[in-house]
Amino acid sequence: MMQELTTIPNLPWKPLTAQGGYFIMCDIRACEHLIPKKFKDSHEYETGVEKYKLNMPDGRVPLDLAFCRWMAVEKGVVMMPNSFFYKVGSPNTCDHVVRLALCKEKSSIEKCLQRLKERS
Repeated sequence: MMQELTTIPNLPWKPLTAQGGYFIMCDIRACEHLIPKKFKDSHEYETGVEKYKLNMPDGRVPLDLAFCRWMAVEKGVVMMPNSFFYKVGSPNTCDHVVRLALCKEKSSIEKCLQRLKERS
C-alpha cells in the first residue's frame, strides 16, 4: 500500500516509514495548495452537518483536519487527522500528518486506493 500511495497522481503527500502498526501516516504539507479554501478557512463549509471544531493555538483550522474533510467530502475517502490524537496545548501537536487505517479488509483498502487514483 505504501508504494501505491506514493504514485497517486496529483497528490504529493509523503508516506512516513514506521516499524509497525495499524496505520500509514502521511505528511501532507505538500498538498496544502490542493485543498479548497472553504475547508481551510472555516468549519462552516456546509450546512446541516455537525462537526467537531478544532483550531490550532493560532486560531486556524488544522491543515490535517481540512485535508481529511476535503478527502471525505469530495473524494469519498475517510482518513484521520493526527492532531485529534493530542491533548489541546500539547507541545507535540502538529497538523501536517494524517492516518490511514490498515486494519481493514483488503477489498476496502483496494477501493480506497482506486478512489484516490480516480479522483485526484
